[in-house]
Amino acid sequence: MHVKGIVFALALTVPSTLAMLPPKAHAADGTLYEVSEAINLKSNGKGFKSSEATLSGRIKSGTPLCPSWVTTALGADSCWIMVHATGGADDTSGVGPIRGTMFVMAEFRNAADAPELEILSADFTGQLDLSPAFFQQIPRGTIVGKYSARGEKNSIMDGYKIQGDFEGIFRIPFLYGQQPSYLLDDGRVVPLALDEYSIGQPTPRLELTFTSKK
Repeated sequence: MHVKGIVFALALTVPSTLAMLPPKAHAADGTLYEVSEAINLKSNGKGFKSSEATLSGRIKSGTPLCPSWVTTALGADSCWIMVHATGGADDTSGVGPIRGTMFVMAEFRNAADAPELEILSADFTGQLDLSPAFFQQIPRGTIVGKYSARGEKNSIMDGYKIQGDFEGIFRIPFLYGQQPSYLLDDGRVVPLALDEYSIGQPTPRLELTFTSKK
């Protein structure tokens, strides 16, 4: 998704640009973290040809991909979600297409590790806009798109279908002093919590909101 490649530049420039971000209220249905990314460059070495990323996190109970009856059946207060995405923002515009699949997961036999049983999958397409990070040194981006979801056969969500739109805000980690931090919509800078690192590395954070269509 071409997010981590701009973190170093942000670390050098972002403290002087924090006031450029206008306040905006944002309430998310779920919070995900980018735990891996692989970028292929064009043959001339300028710009990217493709990018693949994996994100994981939790979405709230009572939302389109995590109905309350599912969390009741799981004995949980939220759903674990994993996303595989391809595409990303072009270096010349900061904007580009993205597509992939989201998976809602449940625990399977081993409560000591992360959920691994797929109970719902959702194909999605959308557009990623990282132009604030690319051209204004603001560690933030947005994503908008559509999804179509269905419960996995023989799972507790078998027969469940839903589709709709989603939108999200990327918060890209940057060094504020010597502390990896996120920039919030109201201009505050907050350090990453301990669970916002992946194997010791700061992770981009994605706050997603879903709407549904009957």
